[in-house]
Amino acid sequence: MRWVGICWTPIASKFKLTHYPQDYAEAAKWYRVAADNNVDGAQNNLGLLYEHGRGVPQDYAEAMKWYLKAAVQGDADAQTNLGNMYWTAHGGPQNYSEAAKWYRKAAVQGDANAETMLGVMSEKGRGVAQDYAEAVKWYRLAAEQGNAQAQFNLGVSFHNGEGVPKDYAVAYMWFNLSAAQGDTNAAKWRDLTGRVMTPYQLGDAQRMTRDWKPDFSRDGTLAPSSNQPSGAEAQPPIDYGNDTPYVPPASSPTVVETPQPPASADGATIKVGKTTGNNGQELTVISVEGELVAGDEKRFADAAVRATSGTMVVLNSPGGNMLAGIQIGKDIRLEGFDTAVPQGLQCASACAFAWLGGTRRFMAEGATVGFHAVYTTDNGQDTVSSAGNAVVGGYLSTLGLSMQAITYITEKQPADIQWLTFDDAAQLGIEVSKLPPG
Repeated sequence: MRWVGICWTPIASKFKLTHYPQDYAEAAKWYRVAADNNVDGAQNNLGLLYEHGRGVPQDYAEAMKWYLKAAVQGDADAQTNLGNMYWTAHGGPQNYSEAAKWYRKAAVQGDANAETMLGVMSEKGRGVAQDYAEAVKWYRLAAEQGNAQAQFNLGVSFHNGEGVPKDYAVAYMWFNLSAAQGDTNAAKWRDLTGRVMTPYQLGDAQRMTRDWKPDFSRDGTLAPSSNQPSGAEAQPPIDYGNDTPYVPPASSPTVVETPQPPASADGATIKVGKTTGNNGQELTVISVEGELVAGDEKRFADAAVRATSGTMVVLNSPGGNMLAGIQIGKDIRLEGFDTAVPQGLQCASACAFAWLGGTRRFMAEGATVGFHAVYTTDNGQDTVSSAGNAVVGGYLSTLGLSMQAITYITEKQPADIQWLTFDDAAQLGIEVSKLPPG
């Protein structure tokens, strides 16, 4: 729902100046004077005050009355707001057809919010025939004006290949643009999409993001524009084979109780569930148990997008694939999850890299967290990998760990292990709290 921040009459406008205190009731008085004189902008703003209960009692029917007066005069903001009232069933029964009618009147005038809503209605088949290509047309028009929600929705369309050919690079660009405006859901989709793109593809997507400029053309076509590669710069369609990213649900994340199938016979078991914390509050828990193998990081990402905020990741693993452990740790940090190793459980090697990613790290008395250098095995011979340890060092640096801590974590030989103690952690600046029993 859009709040119009422009006062349309000279008298009412003084209540937006910094040397006048904000006074919705006084603003409503002067908006009404102008509205009674058929000033469409004042009628729209008076409708907003009634809809939100600012300076006047909240009254959806009165809001609709003033929106309609302004809308029939051609005020695009009022047309969009009236469409919103029909969409949300505020002020009367829900009426998708009426919503679509008023959104369309505003959209043809270039209102980005109305264009976005027409895209939603076309995608869902609400009030209009379901038509993904039509949805993309409207999303594109609004997205090119900089509308963050439309940019996200358009990214989903390119990501899923709905109404347009599937193109992860273009999807990444739109997610990136939306995320730059603060859309956290877009940031999550961008990061998930980026995991299945090559460095070249990511570079191309980032270049498109940098080159993007608002475009207020009104034709709604999907021909290449200045914001997308064309001519000599156009890249062939990206073929990702079967390695497609997880598609997060459109609704709020839900918690599942069933384990994710392991990536291989030896892969970790990853479950999402709920438990009750010591404070009596419900806590979402992702458990990771068993040896980590390549591919476990993708299944963890699958679980992470369906978890809720304030999640605890409980780890019990002897280690395994270093890259899987690091990527899980990065995802844990990105999502703001905590990590824990309960009493009697072990988290070593690659598992410990994941544990370090926790926003808050917990370890119980009697739990073990251990580190050693990254190594490769050739003909039964374990050899320390300088390249692997460089990757680990870079990851640990992003977590804010000191060089002393990084040395401690990577100095032990493959056949040995450095078991972390609370004293060592305190001395090295590795923040870790004791996990209470139970």
